[in-house]
This record gives sequence, C-alpha cells and structure tokens, in this order.
Amino acid sequence: NQKLEELLDLDNRLAKLKKDGKMRSYKKTFYLKKVKEEAEKNGLNVELVATKAYSPRLIINGYQVNICGTEARTIYHFPRKGNPTVYYRFAVSSRPHDFSIFVLEEPEEKFTYYIIPYKMIKALNLVTLRTTYENPRNKGRNGSKYLQYRNAWNLLSEPVNE
Repeated sequence: NQKLEELLDLDNRLAKLKKDGKMRSYKKTFYLKKVKEEAEKNGLNVELVATKAYSPRLIINGYQVNICGTEARTIYHFPRKGNPTVYYRFAVSSRPHDFSIFVLEEPEEKFTYYIIPYKMIKALNLVTLRTTYENPRNKGRNGSKYLQYRNAWNLLSEPVNE
C-alpha cells in the first residue's frame, strides 16, 4: 500500500510536515525518528507500524512504546552560586503501553532518553526529568527515582513477559 509506505518513510514525512507548517506533528515524528535510530544503534529490533493517516508507532523488541519529546526547559530557581537546575516536564499518556520513552532535547543537538516502564508512572499526569542528577551538596545521594531509567535501553532488550 503506497499510502502506508509514505507514512513509514520518516524523512519524507518530516519534509512534508515542515512544508505544510504542521510543527506539532513534525516534532512528534522527529522524536520518533530519534528514538528509532537510538534503539537500532543499541541493537534492538525496531518495528514501525502505521495505520491509516496516523503518526506511525514504534514497537521495540515486542514492547509497545509511547514517545514524548521536548526542548522546552523549565527552571524553578536561579541559585546565587552555580548554575540553575534545568527540568523537562512531560505529560504521561493514559493510553496503555509497555514503556514511555521521554526525549530531552538539549542545546547543540544532544539528546537524553528516559525509558520508563509505564506501570511505574501510570498513576501520574506529569513527569519532571533532568538531564543529570549530580548535586554537589548531596554527595552520594542523587535523589531521583528516575535516574535508573536514563538511557536504559537494556530494559527494552529483556524478553517480553507474555
């Protein structure tokens, strides 16, 4: 089916969305492509699934993944000494899936990925993440329950529990 093939050609899709000025769909597809490339780089089996005209979805090693990305940074306070802490905020999808993959887009085309099992966050509406959790005043205790999920592609390589 030619229409489905067009949907699955992410580069073409990105060019068309940009030309049509559909920037929200463009960004969603951009992050989908980034996750696909990173998962493949990590040796994972990636399947791109498209139905009708909807944005394609990814299945990684048999897991349904939901992808959110943002470059919008939030700073809650500016300390007198040192740099402010930058946060990235994400809405949690209520649609059932196995893993949420959050893409933090940093300046200079750097990306940090959080691969979080949906069961860990399904009760939340919002997740706030940081690119790093090193706190000089908090030696040895980097206080985030999400730190273990930063770039945790290994979670997707474990077999799917049927």
